[in-house]
Amino acid sequence: MDKGLVFALLGAAAFAGSTVFIRRGVAWTGESFTAVAISIFLGVPFFAVATSIAGEWHKLWSISGQGFILLATAGIIHFIAGRLLGFNAYRLIGANKSTALLRSGPLYTVVVGVAFLNEPLTSSLIIGVLCISAGATLISTERKSIGEERQGGWLSRREIRGLFSALGAAVFWGISPILIRIVAEDLNAPSVSALVSYVAASIVMAVFFIGRQYRNQLGQLRLPSAIAWLVIGGALVSVAHFFNYSALGHSPASIVAPIMSTSVLFTFLFSFLLNRDIELFTVKVIIGMLATIVGTFFLFYF
Repeated sequence: MDKGLVFALLGAAAFAGSTVFIRRGVAWTGESFTAVAISIFLGVPFFAVATSIAGEWHKLWSISGQGFILLATAGIIHFIAGRLLGFNAYRLIGANKSTALLRSGPLYTVVVGVAFLNEPLTSSLIIGVLCISAGATLISTERKSIGEERQGGWLSRREIRGLFSALGAAVFWGISPILIRIVAEDLNAPSVSALVSYVAASIVMAVFFIGRQYRNQLGQLRLPSAIAWLVIGGALVSVAHFFNYSALGHSPASIVAPIMSTSVLFTFLFSFLLNRDIELFTVKVIIGMLATIVGTFFLFYF
């Protein structure tokens, strides 16, 4: 079995775990920017330690100027632009409508990977991507909590802005693996690659704290329980990206990205274990999970 695929599955599981923990944390804080900032700032020391343990510091100097630009760009558009747009979509139109579009990210990865990196396009890859995307979309359009209400009617300006925000986040999350893949394949040092991306994102994120509003949000985070949830969630995000960068160093982005989208399956599993009282597990959800499993099967064995 391809080592890159194993790394991708481990990354998907870690992403799902981070989602569950961060969700609990933001329930205490009442906003999402702080969670994004903590997850990004935690990534720098995490990957600095990982780089030291792996003995990969010397590979940092082997990255070309273009490589630094690609990794930094990937970090900024994925960790900053993608997340901020994604959270903006949640705020404007809710999780149900926006997540269906956010899950289209792997489709952009496949298109860009095939078009610009000459990655192979096979029938099994097409079937796998379509199954995973269909399953993730089916799950995402289900209600996420018992108390969540569906909205109907014609699209308002607010909803249109939300839809475009979700589409923009999906594009950023779909393109970033391609940028990482270009460097990671030759560098073969996932910790160093991720560290460069996290440092770039942290520098940009630090600029936000020039504004008093964001400093106040971070300063108001005093609840130990909220801090614990956000720190654990942020640490799991770093672990997930370690596996993601490792996977991209071994397998094409057009395969890694769809497998990473199976985090939907793990999210619902972890939610069943921890959030059974607020999550729905309906026939629609089960069908979506099965479609995701079928898609992953095609990517693994065909």
